[in-house]
Formats: sequence, C-alpha cells, structure tokens
Amino acid sequence: MRKLIDLIAESTVSIEGLPSDVEISDQQLLRYAQSPRYRLRAVEDGKGDYVVIIEPRHADLSTFENPASRGRIATVHYDAGKAKLIPYDPDPDYAMGRQKPELDPGFVREIEPLDGEVMYRGISVEEWQHINRTRVIQSNGTGNLGTEQQGLTYWSTEVGAAQRYADAFAMQDHKAAPGFPAYVIAAPLATNTRHVDGVAGHEVGVVGPVALDDLLAVWEGKVWHYEASDTLLRQHWDATWRSTGVSAPRTQLEWRKIL
Repeated sequence: MRKLIDLIAESTVSIEGLPSDVEISDQQLLRYAQSPRYRLRAVEDGKGDYVVIIEPRHADLSTFENPASRGRIATVHYDAGKAKLIPYDPDPDYAMGRQKPELDPGFVREIEPLDGEVMYRGISVEEWQHINRTRVIQSNGTGNLGTEQQGLTYWSTEVGAAQRYADAFAMQDHKAAPGFPAYVIAAPLATNTRHVDGVAGHEVGVVGPVALDDLLAVWEGKVWHYEASDTLLRQHWDATWRSTGVSAPRTQLEWRKIL
C-alpha cells in the first residue's frame, strides 16, 4: 500500500502554511486535505506545533470571527443575503463579544413531511448527479454495515432523519459545503424491502433500484452557515505529524423544494 503522504502529494489540494518537510501520518486529516470541499491552512501556535484550520474551499460567503477556546479565533462563514448577525452571549458574566447568524424568515430549515406512505433518502450532490445520469436510485453499499445489509438501499420514513443523513451524518467527503448542496428525495413507500435486526425502526432497506421517475419530491439544501473547525498538529516520536483529533466543520442548511 502506498504511503498516505504520497497520496496527498499527488492531490491538487495541500495544507497551506506547512513546511514541505512536514510528513503527515494522520489519515483523517489527509482525507480532508484531498477533498475538493475543504481548504486547509496551518498556523504556528508558538510552541512548535501547528493549528490546522478546515475552511470551505469554495465560499462566496461573508465571514466574521468569534473568540474561541484556548485563546483562538473561530472563523464563521454565513450568507448575508439569507441571514443577519445577532449578539450571542448566553451568560453575561462570561460575555466574549460573540455573534451568530440567524436565518431570515421565509427560508426553510426543516422539511415538512408529505402526506401518505412515503420514504425519504438524504444524499450528496455527487449521488444526485449519479441518479440523474443513471435514472435510478440504488446505493453502492459503501455506507452499509455488515453482510446483512448488502444489496439494500436505505431510506427513512422520517424526513428529519433523511435531512441528517444528507449532511450531519454523512461521511466527510459527502457533507454539504458551499458549492456542494445536499438533497433529500421522496418516493412512495416501497414493498420490496428486507429488515435487518438492529436497524432503527424508521429505516427502510429497499431491495433493488427505485426509478427516478417515481420520485414524489426533491429538496435541495444549501449551506447558509459554516463554522470552520481546527485541530492541533503535533510531531510524534517517529518524526511524523498527527492531529489531536479532527472534527468536521459545523454547517446549517436552508432547504427548498425543486421537484
């Protein structure tokens, strides 16, 4: 297996601000660096380590900075055409001059469920594009667990769960980001299903494809609030550099029905 450092060297994405001799052995951080969704930049912390900030790569958004823990500054991106800034100091005794964006009225944060027996699926923009090419909805199984779920495409009878799977629960390479919307699709509740023990009651494992033409509705979710995340990069005994833990940037979406 080739070294991860070789894989990132071939990528068009790099971590800005890191010296060329810094060898990273943190697989999760490398995946962020290789994704077209994110821009990573490193800042020396004055102690010989680096703070790596995970920001949106393509962001036509306004930004502001909030005081954060450990004396750092949290960069927040928001869509000024859809939101306004309001003060956010829940405890006056610890006021830090923070702000947060608030979505304007008229924009939808939670999708209303359709009437009748309906199932929903949350997907990335890449899957939506694939569906439009193939004209069917069928999972490739990369997110399925165990052999029992092989051949199943998972939907949910709860539209809120589909929203979470479209973004918050998605793998980092499929999360919503500026320029990368998420989608929720709805179809009549299928009868060709298979239950797997341990799966939540609202989840529906469909055997075989569902036709694009059978969809009842499609919603597109766009990022209006994006809070960059960061991690501390430290050198270890083997001379490689690893993070102290990588968390995904926090996003909030506004939804509109497109079908």
